[in-house]
Parts: sequence; C-alpha cells; structure tokens
Amino acid sequence: MQTNSSTSFTKVSYIDIIKGFLEVGSIIAAIKIGLFELLSKESLSSKEILLRLKLKCKLRNFEDFLDKLQATGNLFRKTSNSTLENQYKCANDFFLKENPYNLIPYYMMLDRFLKRLNRFDELLTEGEIKNFQDTFEILYANPIDSRAFLNSMALMHEKQFDIIAKKFDFKPYKTMTDIGGALGLLSVKIKIINPHIDCSTFDLPKIQNDTEKFIEENGFKNHIKIVSGDMFKDSYPKSDIIVMANLTNDWNDERKKILFKKAYEGLNEKGVFLIVEEFIDKKKEKNDYGLNLSLYMFLECTDGFNISIEEVEIYAKNAGFSSIANVSSLFETSAVLCYK
Repeated sequence: MQTNSSTSFTKVSYIDIIKGFLEVGSIIAAIKIGLFELLSKESLSSKEILLRLKLKCKLRNFEDFLDKLQATGNLFRKTSNSTLENQYKCANDFFLKENPYNLIPYYMMLDRFLKRLNRFDELLTEGEIKNFQDTFEILYANPIDSRAFLNSMALMHEKQFDIIAKKFDFKPYKTMTDIGGALGLLSVKIKIINPHIDCSTFDLPKIQNDTEKFIEENGFKNHIKIVSGDMFKDSYPKSDIIVMANLTNDWNDERKKILFKKAYEGLNEKGVFLIVEEFIDKKKEKNDYGLNLSLYMFLECTDGFNISIEEVEIYAKNAGFSSIANVSSLFETSAVLCYK
C-alpha cells in the first residue's frame, strides 16, 4: 500500500497530539477544581492539596498531574527542607479570577470545544448537535464571566489591533465604526494613533456597560461613541471606514452575505470595508491555522466557516463593492479592503 510521507501516521505525531490535549486538559481540570486559586495564597504539598480540595484520586496519580503543570510553567515546585516533600505554588496569575485579564474564559471555551469535538460525528451526520447552546448566550450569561471573557479576547488581539492602528493610513478618513467591537479596544488603539478619527464601536446591548467602563479606563470617555444593536438587523453608523475583525468566520453563508451588504450600506461614498480574518488559501493547502480555525467555527457555531480572499471578492461584489485589495502584508495578518 502506498502512503504519502507528508501525511503518514508516525509515533511522534501521535505523542504530539496526546501532549497537546493533556496540556490543555490539565489546565482546564486545575481551573475547575480550584487548584490555582488555592495555590495562589500558599505553598502546599500534594497530600495537603488533596485534603484541602477534597479530592479522591490516588496520591501518585495526583503528583503526576501537579508535576505536569509544573513542567508547563503553571506551578512552582520546591522541596521542603523540613519534610522533604515537594511543595507546590501557583506560578502566574493567568488563571486567577483576581486578574481582570485572566485566561479562564478562554480555557472554558476550549473545554466546551473539546466536549463538542467528541460529538463531531453527530454534527456531520445530523447537521446539528442536540441540546446545543448558543455560544454567545453562554459567554454573556454572567456579567463577571462576560467581562473576563471580553478582557481575555482583548488581550489576545491587542498586538493585531496595534498594528492596524499604526500601519493603516487613516489620514484621508474622518469616521470609523468597528462592528462587533466588544470592549472597544480597536477604537481605543486607532484613537491613540489617529486622534482626528471619530470612532464608534458597535456591539450587543448586554455588553454596553463593560464597553463604557473599558473606554473610560483608557481615557476616552465621550471621545469614542458606543452603539448598541443587532449587527444583522440594525443599521450601522454612517462611516468612512467599517471594520469587522475576527468576526465574519462565526457565521454561515447567508449571514455573511448580510454582513457584507450592511457594511456596504453603512459606508459613505468612497468608503472602505476592512475585514481582518484568518483567510484560507484558495486551494486549501497552505494555511493550516486557517483551516483549523474554520473547523473550530463549525463546531463552536455549528455552521460558521473561514473563507478565502477569492470568496471575499465574490461576497463583496454581490454586496455592491467595486473592488478589493489584499493588504495582509501591510498588517502582518490576513486582511482585505473592500472599496465602495
């Protein structure tokens, strides 16, 4: 039997897959049992941790679990001079609720993803996952969890937004609206570098208070407009630039068409629609990250998917745009401009 050497199964690749799942799984488990919170305050032995958290697993297995977290840099480990037992302590604040930019919501998303991954076959055979909960309803159900999630997403995209604010030529334009702007980070970044731009951030009413707080904390109260609404139903503020960053891949074909059309309608004459996304290459051969993210959107939203730049052109022209330009090299991330 002939095999393709580039895709043939190897022992090393199998171990790498298992390693990745275990690293994510161990962090998720540690968050759920309250390990990081416990060890943020004091150093404890494995026996003491078992007792404090009322865990029933075998000590030897639990020590492997702790040592795995230590090996990945999430716990400190030292040997007590008096007892000669290993003592463990939290190594960072990534998974502590007191850190407003903690990564707990991010890993809870991964937890939900892994559970859905186990039902991938059901999604393929039935076209849906029974008892599926809407992703955004879950994320925004609790105000504290919602703010933590929004903060972690802001942290994740901060570098990307910095580059956009610095590299894009905003001089010819006066107004910008960020659709699905969340906390308003992109508007803040643009305003810092380009104070002449009137920025608006558009998102759901339920996160308006978080957005107001974030913008005020960054010194732009009354300088960035917050618009609440449904991006599929409500009109967008008339603008010279409309941005959708890491957004279009959440939705199916029908909803993508709506977003492109509403962006076109929301633009002033000679306006531009900037889409920042992890585009898939036309032959689906090179951008493995983009393909993985597309499947993630399929599982997370049950019908979301990434598109290629060639597909962007089709959506854009159907919406009325005259032309598009690939500006990925300018922003060091996948990005396209659609011209009205």
